[in-house]
Amino acid sequence: MNLGEGEMFNKSPWFSIWIHPKETIESIVSVNPNHRLWPLATVYGFSSLMNLAQVYAPGYQFNLLTILIASIVLAPFWGYFLYGVSSFLIAKTGRWLNGSASFIQVRAVAIWASVPFIINVLCWVVMIIVFGEGLFKDFPGGNILSSLQMNIVLTVMLIKLGMTIWALVIYLQGLTVVHKFSIAKSMLNVVIVAFIIFVILLILWIAIVNTCGHFFDVPLITWNF
Repeated sequence: MNLGEGEMFNKSPWFSIWIHPKETIESIVSVNPNHRLWPLATVYGFSSLMNLAQVYAPGYQFNLLTILIASIVLAPFWGYFLYGVSSFLIAKTGRWLNGSASFIQVRAVAIWASVPFIINVLCWVVMIIVFGEGLFKDFPGGNILSSLQMNIVLTVMLIKLGMTIWALVIYLQGLTVVHKFSIAKSMLNVVIVAFIIFVILLILWIAIVNTCGHFFDVPLITWNF
């Protein structure tokens, strides 16, 4: 399947990616694998930064406007970085499984698998409107929520979970196209990369603990054997 660019746009990949991920990825890769790289990198990067902000609670040091401006400015570059690292590892480890995709092709899959995160960004907007700066403090532990607010939180969590699962489905389907894998092999490719990233982060964490732990009154981590 090799569509011209005009035909590809007439099919609107923004919509077709949801229900025809294989055909959409195939047409995008064959025409322009960098199509809409930066807008979708911004979406993915912003969603990721919001998750990090909620985990690390910068609301105690910075006001809401500062957090939002910093996230918006950094979002495209953070998203681009995440695409690059994950796509490099997927492309390289995919070769171990006899995959045939290039880095650019794998990145195209990652780019368009990010479309469901547009809904996640809208969910973040709703949460920011409802909870404001408290969202980036001890949330929800530091807040007494009304029944309406609790329902909003639960609804948003379910929507975000659903969109994340759907993004993963699109991603795995896309890998079957570019790597010429089965779904099982695509899943194995992702699991291998997830394990590699886990090991790298664990090594970095241990290195930081061993080199910087003495700057804190209480050790960052203790080892009991």
